[in-house]
Amino acid sequence: MVKHGQITSVTGMMWGEASIHTVRVSRTPRVRGLGMCWQPAHAVTTITLTTTTTTTTHAVTTTTTTTTRGISIVVCTAMAAQEEGWVLYYWPKLAGRAEFIRLVLEEAGEPYTEVNDGIEAMFFQGKHQEYPALAPPLIRKGSFTLSQTPVICRYLGRRLGLWPQSEDDEWHADQVNATIHDFICEGRLAFHGKDFHASYFTQQEETKPYIEKFVKERLLRFLGHFEATLKANDGGQGFLVGDSLTYVDLALLHALRATEAQFPEEWAAAAEVTALLRAFQQRVAARPRLAAYFRSERCKPFEGNSMM
Repeated sequence: MVKHGQITSVTGMMWGEASIHTVRVSRTPRVRGLGMCWQPAHAVTTITLTTTTTTTTHAVTTTTTTTTRGISIVVCTAMAAQEEGWVLYYWPKLAGRAEFIRLVLEEAGEPYTEVNDGIEAMFFQGKHQEYPALAPPLIRKGSFTLSQTPVICRYLGRRLGLWPQSEDDEWHADQVNATIHDFICEGRLAFHGKDFHASYFTQQEETKPYIEKFVKERLLRFLGHFEATLKANDGGQGFLVGDSLTYVDLALLHALRATEAQFPEEWAAAAEVTALLRAFQQRVAARPRLAAYFRSERCKPFEGNSMM
């Protein structure tokens, strides 16, 4: 019997391949016969019911696999996650807006669990009971929840030590953060020129002129602004504000990675006018915790459209 967790879905119903996921436990399982007892653990636990146990530790998560009878149970998110760390709710299989939040949590070394199941019901069928949130991403710790990506990043940055050291720098970081999210929002809008709320794949032909207009008139304007902003602080050799990494540096890192992934040819062509940004991207992405994250399975791919 699984304690301190909640099973929310089952997949792979063929014998020997059953997989239960989106469950969280706070303890590592030991198999006693056909039952289980629990020991203290740290982060996400994966149980595969046969006879051997292995544990893999990543930057902020530990995955434990126990095997018995060839039935696979993946333990991931619920009550115990709230005891240990943050829970992040977002759509599955893509970086999206939640990537801004992941980078803050990863760089801070803060334990968190990501939940990708039940998002439709949680946000669009009124089945959540917390403080109202219009859409994902959303973070939760205990009974506290918070939505809106820029707000979440500022909140976590302040709590986790990724915060500017002076009041002037706080406001400048806020300004740059807002501009970064404007940039991503305009980029996404270009891929939804006919209907902002519909899938890109339902309007691929109709939205081509909007994408071309964004690339021609807006992309380099934003990149040039970010280059100048970076240069304004210590000649662009360090961070966006102050002399230490803050949440807004991580936001810019994500925006640059999204640009490179979405518009690789345009990004390559802009090398001369984005020299500081490229060095910044390499420098920040090479930080140990972030480098480990980018190599891990926790790092989700870009969707291939909408800078998501």
